[in-house]
Amino acid sequence: MIVTALMVFGIFTFALGAGVPDPSPGYRIFQTISLTIETDGMNGTLQLLQDERITDELRDNMHGSDDGMYCYEDALGAFCESIRTTPLKPTLVRLVDGVGRVVDSRTFKRELGSMEVRKLYGRRPRAFSVTVDFGIGWGSYAGDITYFFDLKGGRLRWLTARGRTGGVQIEVTAMTSLKTSWQLVRSGGGGGQDILEIACRPKFSPGRADEDVAFELIFRRFHFHGGGWIISERRTPGFWEDDKEFPGPGEFPQ
Repeated sequence: MIVTALMVFGIFTFALGAGVPDPSPGYRIFQTISLTIETDGMNGTLQLLQDERITDELRDNMHGSDDGMYCYEDALGAFCESIRTTPLKPTLVRLVDGVGRVVDSRTFKRELGSMEVRKLYGRRPRAFSVTVDFGIGWGSYAGDITYFFDLKGGRLRWLTARGRTGGVQIEVTAMTSLKTSWQLVRSGGGGGQDILEIACRPKFSPGRADEDVAFELIFRRFHFHGGGWIISERRTPGFWEDDKEFPGPGEFPQ
C-alpha cells in the first residue's frame, strides 16, 4: 500500500501479467488498473510508469519537493549522483489493449505520479485520475495537480470544461497545496460527482504596497451536464489555508 498526500492506493497490481508489454526503456511499471468491457468499454490495462531508479522508499523521501531539495547535501547518495548525469524520466501513463498493444499514452512534466479510479459519472462508465507531484519543497502554490480522464473509443480522453456561457475549453485539473484543496461531492440523483476546488490567491491592486496585499477566495465547481463538463467560479475577499476546514458545497457556485 502506498500513501500520498492525497489518497491511499491498495487496489493496484505491481507485477507484469500475460499480454502486458515490457516497460519503455528506463521505466518500471508502478501501478496498473485492469479494464473490462463491462466497466470501461474495453479489455486491457491502464499503466502508470516512473523512472526505474525510483523505489517506493525513495518516493516517500521525494514527495513534495524537487531534486534541489531531496538531493541537498547528497542526502540520497548514489541516487542523486545518478540523476546529475541522467535526469529522471517523467511520469508516463499508458493505455494497453487486451492483446498487449500500447494504444495511447501521455507524458507529464514531473517524475512522481499516481492513479486512482473515480466515479464521476456514477458506477459506469468509470473515470480515472492521475495525480502528479509538482512540489518544490516550499511555497504556498506548488503541490500535487490531479488530471481527470475517461476512455472513449479505446483512447484516453482527458476531461475539458467550458464556462456556462461557452468560451474556450480548459483542461479539468485540481490542485493540492498550502492554499489550494479540492474534493468530490455527489451531483444530483444520478450518482455522479462534481469536482470542487478552493483556492486562496493574492489580489494585487495598483498603488497598494506589497505588505498590504489582499487575498481572495476562488470557489470553483466542475459539473457534468448535457454531455460535457461545465466550470463555474465565484470570487470573494478572504483567506484560507489547508489547516482550515474545507468549505461546504453551498459555498460553491451551482
